[in-house]
Amino acid sequence: MLNNSSTHISTQTAPLSFPAVPRRHAEQPPPLVRSCQRLPLRPMRSSASLAVNNRLTGGGKGMSWFYELEQEVREYELNQFGLVNHATYSNLCEYGTYKLLDKIGFDAYIKLAVSEVAIKYISPLKRKDKYVLKLRLYDYSTTRFFFEDQVLRLPDHKPVIWGTATLVLLDEKLRPSRLTPFMVSQFNKFLQTHTNN
Repeated sequence: MLNNSSTHISTQTAPLSFPAVPRRHAEQPPPLVRSCQRLPLRPMRSSASLAVNNRLTGGGKGMSWFYELEQEVREYELNQFGLVNHATYSNLCEYGTYKLLDKIGFDAYIKLAVSEVAIKYISPLKRKDKYVLKLRLYDYSTTRFFFEDQVLRLPDHKPVIWGTATLVLLDEKLRPSRLTPFMVSQFNKFLQTHTNN
């Protein structure tokens, strides 16, 4: 049996501090904005450092317009307060990403893994709200795709969320893989033949 006089638990607590985590890349991610404004575009790297020609139609700017999907809030997406659960927005953006990639003409078996996601929650969606998901592939590197996502409530187009996502292309062994010239040409063809509606 333990002697109570010898079991003293200190109630003093040191202030919490988190260690500084070094960034893996010199590039900084795009800053979050307070409203759904256009995202500043990533500077292009020199084509000499890339395995494929990384020149996008329109001077390397990617999509300057947004692909749009209109939807309505479904009951199973709500939390106990009758608002769309915060985790649902990430799933929604991922769904939109694959719809856009399909529209671009990438093969269905393409393997992508989410590398980074940043979501700014601005206002909630409620039961029976209608909304539009807007997304664009604004840049890419040899192995990564960079997306911007927005959700706007309809009909007033009030901003709900704004975010960015980085997806990594994987090979059959689930290791990072390089974009093929075919993928680059498909994206350029998509940019040439589609405009914002």
